[in-house]
Amino acid sequence: MSSIAKQDIDLYRGEKKDVTWVIAGNWATYKLSFAVSLTKDLDNDLLILKNNVLNSGSDDELEASYSSSTGKTTITAHLLKADSGDFTQPLYYYDLIAVSASDSSIKIPLQKGDVILDLSVQSDYSNLSLPNTPPRYSSVLSYPPGDNAARELAKAILLTAGAEAGSYMFFDTQDNSPYWWNGSDFV
Repeated sequence: MSSIAKQDIDLYRGEKKDVTWVIAGNWATYKLSFAVSLTKDLDNDLLILKNNVLNSGSDDELEASYSSSTGKTTITAHLLKADSGDFTQPLYYYDLIAVSASDSSIKIPLQKGDVILDLSVQSDYSNLSLPNTPPRYSSVLSYPPGDNAARELAKAILLTAGAEAGSYMFFDTQDNSPYWWNGSDFV
């Protein structure tokens, strides 16, 4: 049995990157799955899903090799440009699980952590008109590290489509009131 470990992943939006873990035990005989989501909710959407060969995936997605000399398995998830190229949030969550090849009810979490996205200014969508439907939303978080009250107060949403296009909406969690900034005034 493995104990779950936390390891964060730093990623530039649209970066092609190999993420590697070295885990004690032979996990190469298990169905492996690496998933990234925006939330930890039960009904979350998996934005990235990589499986190894035993889990109907391929070594191009997720590969594992066991070394009998070290007693450890090296697992590598191959992230492609398309996997995060349209991500707009600064923080996502991931986990890596092993599922028994002989009994799919046996699921073992191996790794978990945050995917911390560097939202570079330039993207594949720069200087293009984004689609109006459905509306695209971006969150902007600006707060002093460790200050949860300021973090909650600083949540803002930039609406790039709809009636308030180009406006920022701030939500005051103390009095549950939205405030709109149109570039010069709060409305």
